[in-house]
Amino acid sequence: MKNLILITISILVLSGCATIFSNSSDPVSFNSVPEGAKVQINGMNVGRTPVTVPVKRSISPPQVQLKLDGYEPQYIMLQNSFAGVGFLNILFWPGFIIDAATGTMMKYEPLSYEIELEEKK
Repeated sequence: MKNLILITISILVLSGCATIFSNSSDPVSFNSVPEGAKVQINGMNVGRTPVTVPVKRSISPPQVQLKLDGYEPQYIMLQNSFAGVGFLNILFWPGFIIDAATGTMMKYEPLSYEIELEEKK
């Protein structure tokens, strides 16, 4: 029983509020004109437009590339902002550090991107 109590207390102390109360990823949608562009996040293929993928939260947002034959590749950086639940950790430094390290103190916004591709010249 003592071990269970010790484990429970350790989990609460070592977990940040954002880690406990929010998701570690956000569903981000990508669409292109024309549709069918290959979507890569940080160099990894995640599908073709239109597509919605879970993107792991991070302090530094990932780079997204859209590629389609006959069109110029387009690059975008996802926009992120401070998640409100992170304010709960201002006075609780171990949790703040964990939320910062895991990126859960951030959230992606907007959650939908529409990119118009330009034909190659």
